[in-house]
Amino acid sequence: LDERPGFQGRRHKEPSHGRAGVMTIVALASVKGSPGVTTTALALASWWPRPVVVMEADPAGGDLAARLGLPEEPGLVGLAASLRRDLRGATPDGASIERYVQAAPLRTASGEASVVTAPAGSRQAAAAVGLLSGLATLPVPDEADLLLDLGRVADTTDADRPSTAQWL
Repeated sequence: LDERPGFQGRRHKEPSHGRAGVMTIVALASVKGSPGVTTTALALASWWPRPVVVMEADPAGGDLAARLGLPEEPGLVGLAASLRRDLRGATPDGASIERYVQAAPLRTASGEASVVTAPAGSRQAAAAVGLLSGLATLPVPDEADLLLDLGRVADTTDADRPSTAQWL
């Protein structure tokens, strides 16, 4: 029973954050530069009420691996490569995002946070993001929410960097 003032004696219904099949996708980006996009994604993940995956999808390259002391792979490049093989009609090699997720050394409200790291180099990161942004649907984690760190929304006139604007 609820003990809040004005609600005494009423049944209090807890929010159902963990309903099966319900997932949230949040895209974080900056229009000019990318000041604090990764930091904001990590801060959100630390307070997220459910299990969460932070996917680093910045075509300029990532820094989560170095920041959290994790290897770059498994990560974004491996995920993009597996999806590329799937698009060519080969036997699926792991279109599930779970094979490319690493446990993050973060304290979170739910106790569970994972990351998909991107390579530090912009060439590899841009190629991986280019493959992912061309998909009709983004691969998503099972039983977790997804925070997309898109970095700076690239100008589509820049031929070397894919635009992440279509994900927004």
